[in-house]
Amino acid sequence: MGLKYTSIMKLGGIVLTLTGLAMIPALLTSLSCREFGMAFFFSLCVIPAVALGGILRLSRRKRPPLAMKPRDAIFIASLCWVASSLAGALPYAFSGAAGVADAFFESASGFTTTGATVFRDIDALPKGLLVWRSTSGWLGGLSILVLVLGALPISGAAQLTVQAEPSASLSERFLSKTHGTARQILAIYMGMTLLLLALLLLAGMDVFGAFIHAMGVASTSGFTRHTAEAVGFEGAGANWILTVFMLLAAMSYSMYSKLLSKHWRQALQDEEPRWFLTMFVAAGLFLALGMSLAPTAGAGDFIVTADGGSGAAYAMGGGGSGAAYAMGGDGSGATYAMGGGTATYGAAMPSGLGRRLELAFFESAATISTTGLRNVDYTLWPTFCHLILLFLMVSGGCSASSAGGLKALRVAIVFKLLRRNISRRMHPNAVVQIKMNGVPLSSETSSAMAGHALLYLAVVFLGTAALCADGTDVLTSASSVISCLGNVGPAFGAAGPASCYDFFSPYIKVLLGFIMIAGRLELATLILLFTPQFWSNS
Repeated sequence: MGLKYTSIMKLGGIVLTLTGLAMIPALLTSLSCREFGMAFFFSLCVIPAVALGGILRLSRRKRPPLAMKPRDAIFIASLCWVASSLAGALPYAFSGAAGVADAFFESASGFTTTGATVFRDIDALPKGLLVWRSTSGWLGGLSILVLVLGALPISGAAQLTVQAEPSASLSERFLSKTHGTARQILAIYMGMTLLLLALLLLAGMDVFGAFIHAMGVASTSGFTRHTAEAVGFEGAGANWILTVFMLLAAMSYSMYSKLLSKHWRQALQDEEPRWFLTMFVAAGLFLALGMSLAPTAGAGDFIVTADGGSGAAYAMGGGGSGAAYAMGGDGSGATYAMGGGTATYGAAMPSGLGRRLELAFFESAATISTTGLRNVDYTLWPTFCHLILLFLMVSGGCSASSAGGLKALRVAIVFKLLRRNISRRMHPNAVVQIKMNGVPLSSETSSAMAGHALLYLAVVFLGTAALCADGTDVLTSASSVISCLGNVGPAFGAAGPASCYDFFSPYIKVLLGFIMIAGRLELATLILLFTPQFWSNS
């Protein structure tokens, strides 16, 4: 049997309609800020998207819904993310703010909640475009498909399509149970956004800034209105508020659903949140320790951050120690030079235990939640800290959340698999079961977890090879692929938090955009589209 194109076209029409309607707040913002040119460009996007979406929906209205298969759900999930990313790229392209490849990259980054950007001067963007960036990230956090299935359920497509979504992982298909649960998740998501908005206003942030940042943190997209991503978050109070909400946004919405249903014991006994919080706390302590053990800059030391040409350039020298570090970026990649002596760290290395703990836990939360929000250039931290952050990029948040990465559930299962293998080496006749939440896992589930981890490594390797073949250095290539695949945002090297992704070639930007979508769809969903078996009618 072939694909059910009737239901697929209807769902595609709904996605186009929702994407067009989602541009209206940005259109109104442009009008209120007297950005009439930007408002005109948004009008060129809203009207065709809503009209075409309505035509696709109405053209299939009289046809009865068809029973859908898992293959249809996989195709719909992939189509919706790609279609929304393409439609969302139109405002960037029409306004001239970005080229075609850059526009697709920025749009995909928003809808997949990655938060990576090609804009070197975000502060110079029109406010309407800033609102659209944050809106696309907020919609991506909730997931276009959850919106579709929660507000406009279509026949039997709901259960199968949500199962193809990353937010319904193997742990629990809680979104597919009822139409009401999806609406409950929407209510939790909006409540979290509004609560964070209120707290940021109380912390002294202006209304527009609080609105942009609340959507960026609640969705784990990390989009902000400043080039320096956390500018305006001065003060320990605001930093700790953001740290807490980045963690809350990356926690399982299944747990929140249980808490609201007064199933407190069941929610608190879930192992995955405990693994997630343990990794966060341990990483924060190790980051603070790494900063404490690193030598700090003396009176004669200096740190210069500059921006020039088509890439970023940084220089850090140590006066007393004779250390020097320089990194330059051009279109072909980055170059590095390390002088002799002991490296010293200045502005990126705060003095005082309290400030170091604040920054350490902020960066730990921003990375493990895949929000990607930054208030310091962590590339100037010791290499030990880089390894900790790289591990957090890979692990990611909880399943059934808007966070990316492998997910804490898979990390826990892979760790238990390794521990079982070590135990079997020591006791060959021992029977060691792998359990999650006290329930033994089947061999199929364990194999699926190991297979996903191997697929993840394969995509990282192939993606890194593609970027290196384009002339980018290994550190920038590998960390960029890991960051995009985990929907994190900033990476290391030339794509660190003090830079952006604008130096990549157009082909690499499109590739990274699809890597973001693949990561958002849990890899296998998108990769299956490129197998002959998927398109076979047998």
